[in-house]
Amino acid sequence: MSNSINIIQQPFKGDTVFLMGNEGQGLLDCHKNICDQFVYIPQYTNKTASLNVACAASIVFHHWAMWAQYEECQLFGEKFQQVNSDNNKDVMVLEGKNVLQQDEEEEEKKDNDEVDKQLFQ
Repeated sequence: MSNSINIIQQPFKGDTVFLMGNEGQGLLDCHKNICDQFVYIPQYTNKTASLNVACAASIVFHHWAMWAQYEECQLFGEKFQQVNSDNNKDVMVLEGKNVLQQDEEEEEKKDNDEVDKQLFQ
């Protein structure tokens, strides 16, 4: 997109929601229409037209975490120590887990409702 900003500039402004398009089509127009800004990840080869969406998201989230000055986790051997830092309390992954739990509960309720329908018909 011609109006997108290089992610290296870390053009974030505050509370942020990230929408990631699929690798083939990108974002739908209805999703683009609700966005305040767009970023891109510079590439240094012409061997591929785009990055895998999981790789791209990782790069974007890394730049956002640096901009937000999240506390870096301590490295022990080849793994990072898991810490409960107040500085990192609003990490999207933690909230995403709650969303996943909510989705699972809704799915379980649908399954139960379907069983009830079959039993009481």
